[in-house]
Amino acid sequence: MPRQRADGNSVDENMCADCPEEKKEKIDASDILATIIRGKRVEHDCVIITGDLVLQASELIKVQIGPSELPAVTAPIILTNSVIQGKVTFKDVLFCEAVDFRGTSFVDKVSFIGSIFRQQCVFEDAHFYEATYFSGNDPRIDKHARFIGQSNFKKTIFEKYVDFNNVEFRRCAEFGSQNRQESFNNKSIFKGRTIFKGANFNGIAHFEACEFQDTEFRGARFEKEAYFQNATFKGYTNFLETFYKAYTDFNAATFSGKGVSFAEAIFFGYFTDFRKVLFDGIHGNFRATQFTGEFVSFRNAKFRNKSDQELACRKAKNVLSKGGNRDDEEYHFYKEMEAIRIQKGIRGNSGLGLGDCLKTDTWSFWKFFLYDVIEWFFVQKIFGYGVHPYWLFAWWLAFVVVFAVVYSIKGGIEESEAKQWYDFFWFSIATAATPGYALYKPISYFKFIAGVEAILGTFMWAAFITTFARKFSR
Repeated sequence: MPRQRADGNSVDENMCADCPEEKKEKIDASDILATIIRGKRVEHDCVIITGDLVLQASELIKVQIGPSELPAVTAPIILTNSVIQGKVTFKDVLFCEAVDFRGTSFVDKVSFIGSIFRQQCVFEDAHFYEATYFSGNDPRIDKHARFIGQSNFKKTIFEKYVDFNNVEFRRCAEFGSQNRQESFNNKSIFKGRTIFKGANFNGIAHFEACEFQDTEFRGARFEKEAYFQNATFKGYTNFLETFYKAYTDFNAATFSGKGVSFAEAIFFGYFTDFRKVLFDGIHGNFRATQFTGEFVSFRNAKFRNKSDQELACRKAKNVLSKGGNRDDEEYHFYKEMEAIRIQKGIRGNSGLGLGDCLKTDTWSFWKFFLYDVIEWFFVQKIFGYGVHPYWLFAWWLAFVVVFAVVYSIKGGIEESEAKQWYDFFWFSIATAATPGYALYKPISYFKFIAGVEAILGTFMWAAFITTFARKFSR
């Protein structure tokens, strides 16, 4: 029976919608297998293949590959925009020529365990409805596919489990498109559990904008560039012990659900990009992760778990410090200190507001007041942990203006000495920056207000000069 889609149509009807009437035909899988065994070219477009497409390796001629002889498919297989209703099994087979399943729907289970694709392999826009195996799931037997030529999986949909465990990609592996305008249209979608554990990407790996559920890349090796920008990981994601030799791009990727682990991963590339990444899962683990390149950035990344933010930004800060990139180093230092403050407080970790904190115990209230109010406002926002002199100057100037307005409205200076708005403004500047009052005299309780401004303003001004000198002397 044809598989039913959510819209009520069968897979056959969906496939045939854009096909000419003369091409809508059914072909028995045994006829295709017979053609393959004879070493003839297989080429069909917009057909429905009935029965199981299961190739017995014993029926094929053998080709010498190094010290071994392998059963080989010696002619191209081109089955495009078609539906294969039965199982597809090509185990331990050498494909000597190109394989093209572009736009084809695989209704039943698919297995290419142990097969070698010597030339280009195209699964672009294919749809796998059941479990798909490019590697065996028996840990005692290491059988995995090898893509010697370029592999194209763009726009492919995997509905269920897919296994690329230990699979070798000798050349470019395309599950997405590097072109930003095309990346979202060319993305692959993995709806079930996806395994790339121990996979070897010897060419460029493209996973731009791809969508994943539970995903495992543990121990995978990326010998050239790896692109995951704008990718979405919705379940638990495991990049534990992965190896990146060149440029690595996770820009604007999203990790949700149970989070992601990059623990013990090694990034050798000169540039590792985690900018704008959303770590919205329970964990964004970078423990024992090594960044040995020249540049790594978490700029504008958002962490749900602040201890992960602290560790990731500290690692990035150390790398950038060695490379002499002071601006990015200071940014990551700021984000590291921000994460530390939030962990010390209450509101950032528990989501409690002021009203909630007032109802809790005394110590919780004081933690909220010290870290979520005082340190957040004065140390983080105003002083900027000593890395934002312009922020500090802007706040100092704002304080000067506010105090000047207070003096002018309430008449805080002797009336004979200050009559215009600029007199009050000048008095406020002099009070905040110098020990004197610039020939003006505060009256009544404004003496106390002027004293408060003198303390705050002098401290802020001294901090600004120190921060400014520190920043630009380097």
